[in-house]
Amino acid sequence: MKSTRATFEEQEAVRGRLQSIFPYGGLVLSIITGIFGINVDAIPGAEESPYAFALFTYILTKLIVEEHVEVRKLELQELVKMFQQRM
Repeated sequence: MKSTRATFEEQEAVRGRLQSIFPYGGLVLSIITGIFGINVDAIPGAEESPYAFALFTYILTKLIVEEHVEVRKLELQELVKMFQQRM
C-alpha cells in the first residue's frame, strides 16, 4: 500500500504536467495571432506585393526550423560525448 506522501507526490506530478501544457497553448496562440496581425505593408520593399505575407511566413518558419535543428544537433552531440565517456 502506498504511503500518503507517495500518493501526494504522484498527484503533484500530474498537476505539474497539466499546468505545463497550458503555457504552450498560449504560446502557440500568441504566435498565430502575431503572424496574422503583422502589418505586411510596413515591411520595407513590400508595398503592394501580394507575396509579402507568404515570404515573411516562409522566412520566419525557416529560421525557427533551422534553430530547432541546430539545438537538436548540439543535444545529440552531448549525448554521444556522454556515452563515449562511459565506455
